[in-house]
Amino acid sequence: MWNFLLGVSAWLSPVSDGLTLQLVMLAFGLSAVWMGTNIARRFGLSRRLSIVVTLVVFLNPEVFRGVFEPTYEFPVGCLLMGLVLGVAKFRERVEPMKWFLVCSILITTVVMTRSLYHPAWAITTLVVLVLPLRKTVSMRSLLLALSIPLLVAGGWMIKNQVLFGQTTLSSWFGMNLQRAVLPVVPRADLLEMVESGDISPFAVEQPFAPYSTYAKYVDGCVPTRSHPSLSEPTRSSEDVIPNFNFECYLPVYEEALDNALTAIRKHPSDWIEGRIWSLRATMAISTAPQFSESAIMRGLNDGYSVLGLNVTGALSTSSWGTQLYGPNTTSIRIQFGYSYAALYIFVLGVGGALMKKKIRSRVGEPAALVLLVSSIAWYTIVVGAFGELGEQARFRTTIDPLVILVSVSLLVRMVAGRNHSHATSVAR
Repeated sequence: MWNFLLGVSAWLSPVSDGLTLQLVMLAFGLSAVWMGTNIARRFGLSRRLSIVVTLVVFLNPEVFRGVFEPTYEFPVGCLLMGLVLGVAKFRERVEPMKWFLVCSILITTVVMTRSLYHPAWAITTLVVLVLPLRKTVSMRSLLLALSIPLLVAGGWMIKNQVLFGQTTLSSWFGMNLQRAVLPVVPRADLLEMVESGDISPFAVEQPFAPYSTYAKYVDGCVPTRSHPSLSEPTRSSEDVIPNFNFECYLPVYEEALDNALTAIRKHPSDWIEGRIWSLRATMAISTAPQFSESAIMRGLNDGYSVLGLNVTGALSTSSWGTQLYGPNTTSIRIQFGYSYAALYIFVLGVGGALMKKKIRSRVGEPAALVLLVSSIAWYTIVVGAFGELGEQARFRTTIDPLVILVSVSLLVRMVAGRNHSHATSVAR
């Protein structure tokens, strides 16, 4: 969906592609601030305080830089914020059928934009959302809402089956999963599995390498499609960047899935080690803003490094059989944000506590919104850690605006409530 949006925007826009992309990202940035302010208001914050909290969240360099980069992390975060507002409107029971359909459209768009979010997640989320208020939604509207992700994602999978013989929506069940486990396996064990025929020979190569790296392992693949997006091994505008939509990557992805499952079965401890490493990488803070050409971005980075209690550290891969970041790189220096980690633990913990309460009785707003945000965070972190290796920080930055906004708003609400109770008791 993201490539489609960018392509259509550039096609219809009367200005240059560069300016068009900036305008698209500006629109997402402004809508995010508007939605963030509205979410904060739903936690009982005043208008002025809601604006302050929202600006503090979005001026975070890791979030703020997303407004200037035409990548889908920030837009997907906007879609998830829209989902939270849609759920809030749905729970108000004013035109509930309309807002349930809006939620379904937003969830489907997330699934079709970010492959981390699986169609099964979409259906499960919609079912959980409607269960407490099922009497307010007619069966016809319910089936219509559930049919949107089924028809869109399902139709896309059928299209892939007809055209390419595979129903997968992405490379996750392939090269991504292989990258999640094979780099951690000791080199000697990896070569032994190759020699015994348990895994394909190309398993010793770097993941997501140019197609020429794998061509010698694939029996004379000749692309049958005429469109450059499927028939060219590199992007037409950037010859050094592989085109992972190239048709001949498909047999590589298919064998990569078999390699990954075999390695997980034969080396479960290495797979577990990779998952622990991935969870650590989830809270890694990008060092890019401190090297920005913008003095404003560097200044924000300095301020938020103090606010986030950032500590410089390293993620080591020295014991791995395949170095994830290149043959001569055994560790990368990063920063860990302890304040951010604490906010995530807070939201995840509150969400877990509310889940227990929901089992016993209904919860109202804003508890329901915290529960929704917590479930999104749990899903993003767990699935991101279990199915990938090295991309966890990107997954987290997608939900950073939502999680940090809700956690800070909830903390402000709790502190304000406690101060009010204390003032009332003193007055008495």
